[in-house]
Amino acid sequence: MYIKTEGIVLKTVKYSEKDLIITVFTKKIGKISFYGKGLRTSKNKTASAVQLFSFNEFLLKKNGNNYTVSSIDPIKNYFDISKDIDRFFIGTYILKLISLVTYENQTNNRLFELLLNTLDILLDVDIKKLNFLIRAFEIQLMNYIGIKPNLNRCTNCNSKDLKNAKFSPSSGGVLCQKCVKTSFDSLNIDASNIKLIEFILKYRLEDILKAKVSNILLDELKIINTRHLADHLDGYNFKDMNLNNF
Repeated sequence: MYIKTEGIVLKTVKYSEKDLIITVFTKKIGKISFYGKGLRTSKNKTASAVQLFSFNEFLLKKNGNNYTVSSIDPIKNYFDISKDIDRFFIGTYILKLISLVTYENQTNNRLFELLLNTLDILLDVDIKKLNFLIRAFEIQLMNYIGIKPNLNRCTNCNSKDLKNAKFSPSSGGVLCQKCVKTSFDSLNIDASNIKLIEFILKYRLEDILKAKVSNILLDELKIINTRHLADHLDGYNFKDMNLNNF
């Protein structure tokens, strides 16, 4: 059986001197890995199409649970991301995070579109907005994989009185002043950051980035996001993602 689908290259692994194992996040069949015969050779015309950040149309042949590639037609490449060290680190972090939260043969079209949109923006967004971009991406990703933080009421007792509330990663959201006393992992969360997260969940990234946000809020949001992701995603370790400057 043949399947034609758009996909973005997440990872390549050397299999032999000439061959690769390629991991792709596709629109029609989710994340897959396939054997790319001869794709490590300079003579192969499609070798550039399986580099990181490549967006292609793949014609795949399915044999049982395995796939082999029959043809690759480039749609767009994001290689210019690699020309700037900061954009490259953010780009690879995004790909690693997508790879971590996706599963073989399970589609997530909203996540697929979020990845494409983020890479488009990453190409030429003002460098001063990179920190804001990655925090917004993380929050929208949480929403699309079902681990959006609870912000409207206390996660423990459902109280709507959130004066002096704090954020608990293990609880998955905010805790009221009373419930914070029994929490072992509560984090500071400014009321402005609660509003910022709600704002990010409502709009597209290109519109979100028009807002002006202080570095103080973004620094706090980094702690909240990374602790929340670490608590709800097996295998997530922010330090291992090589993104300490963001």
